[in-house]
Amino acid sequence: LGVEPEEANRVSIGQQVQLTTLTARGATASAVVTSVDRRVDPQNRLIAALVRLPQKSGLLPGEGLRAEIVIAKRKNAVAVPRAALLYAGEQAYVFVASDRKAQQRRVQTGVHDGDAVEIVDGLRSGESVIVSGNSVLEDGMAIRTQADAGEAQPAKTQENAIE
Repeated sequence: LGVEPEEANRVSIGQQVQLTTLTARGATASAVVTSVDRRVDPQNRLIAALVRLPQKSGLLPGEGLRAEIVIAKRKNAVAVPRAALLYAGEQAYVFVASDRKAQQRRVQTGVHDGDAVEIVDGLRSGESVIVSGNSVLEDGMAIRTQADAGEAQPAKTQENAIE
């Protein structure tokens, strides 16, 4: 598997990998990382992570695949959609819907996958974060709630497999 060099330090032997074919048949298989070569390939500018496929994986030799490597699992993690996060310099923040007003809240992020980001500090499970139109909000601005317009989503406590 080709891994971006900046992600190389997050990949290690023994991590679970979910493989999905790029074809319409969408076959899947689970595998395990068996080796990581930390040298960057000069042609594709990626590092190589080798995985061992089960004998009866159903995947075909030479078939194009998409791989998701599970780098961490968090039980009872508070996670928000990536679109809810905004940044002021390096500081992450979200807008929380509170009493029909947008409340800007600094947060500390943890692990992430393509769609969700763990919030390790600054937000409790069940609080509604604003996703749609959040980039034009200011602290204290009046808003319509999810019940009014479908613009807020509650932060969720869940076990996340971050890939």
